[in-house]
Amino acid sequence: MEKTIKVFGYGNLLNSEIYNNLNCEILSVTPCKLYGFLRVFNFYNSDKDLTLLNIDKSDSDKCVWGIAIEIYQKDLDKFVNLECGDELVMADFDDVSGNRLRGVFFRAEHFEADDFNFENNFQKIYLEKLLHWAKLYGVDFFENFKKTTFIGNKTLFELGY
Repeated sequence: MEKTIKVFGYGNLLNSEIYNNLNCEILSVTPCKLYGFLRVFNFYNSDKDLTLLNIDKSDSDKCVWGIAIEIYQKDLDKFVNLECGDELVMADFDDVSGNRLRGVFFRAEHFEADDFNFENNFQKIYLEKLLHWAKLYGVDFFENFKKTTFIGNKTLFELGY
């Protein structure tokens, strides 16, 4: 039996089109929670001229909802190539029933935070896409997304999204 691995998706990987286009078999997609982290727009991508969503450590009681994408371990390189340049982090997360899952997530390495540019149309479109993808997983998931995603020192929820 082939070994499998779970990839925690918290931003772009909430979009099923992205991981379905990697030409690997998706065995399951499960909503789950990762404790001790928050989402934050803090990694500037000069190729795309926008600040990307990232994940940073936080208090252990903070919880980010995402999805566990189960794949065969041989296909992990396809995700690594997709998230090129990001750090691969091993982590434990819980599914909605409280079962502990072991897997990985991708995190952009950065040394100082970059500001979210509210005047940049590409930035606005990127945020709208992320909100749309988060909404697809249900009301509770969407509310958590808005309350655990930061632009500067405010959450999307506090900013009225």
